[in-house]
Amino acid sequence: MEHTGIYSNLLIECLAGHKVTMYVVAGLEIKKSTGISRGKNDKIDAQRIADYGVRFADKLKPYTLCDQTLTELKVEYQKRSQLARIKLNLHKPEMIIKNFKVKNSKKS
Repeated sequence: MEHTGIYSNLLIECLAGHKVTMYVVAGLEIKKSTGISRGKNDKIDAQRIADYGVRFADKLKPYTLCDQTLTELKVEYQKRSQLARIKLNLHKPEMIIKNFKVKNSKKS
């Protein structure tokens, strides 16, 4: 399966709870393995993931869950990153106005 961050965590935990062997790969790795490709939808993505699994079956390693503490730290780090991006976006208009004022005052 393709790792999709928090969206795949529930499925991963469920499969691990049932002791199902799974292989989780970063989406970027799958994308890079296909070269230049056109089209993007769930059906095409599923086919690309399956093709990747077949082509690289000998190199894939079974996925194991991280320690619970490490998982919690990752979640907190992701929240922090999201909040930092939101804060930056909230301050962008302010910074643009300041830059505009500085540039215009130099021209006068």
